[in-house]
Amino acid sequence: KSEGELGDGIDARFALFKMHVRDKEKVVQILVDGNPVRFARHHHKKGEIPFSASEWSSDSKTAAFKFRHDLKKDTLIQIFVETK
Repeated sequence: KSEGELGDGIDARFALFKMHVRDKEKVVQILVDGNPVRFARHHHKKGEIPFSASEWSSDSKTAAFKFRHDLKKDTLIQIFVETK
């Protein structure tokens, strides 16, 4: 959760979570606060700018999802990965 006063009156924000995935790994499930979320798996996207705000990466596969984050509460993200 956020600490201190934000001053803008906003209690929640939408965030993009992007995880780089190794070649021998596969994300099988993601939970946010115990609830399953839909996520997208992406392959490399050549030419993507490093640290971009998109769901892709130029150097690795990714798993990504968007979620609503309540700024006054802690958020628990759990990622379940299989390895080949």
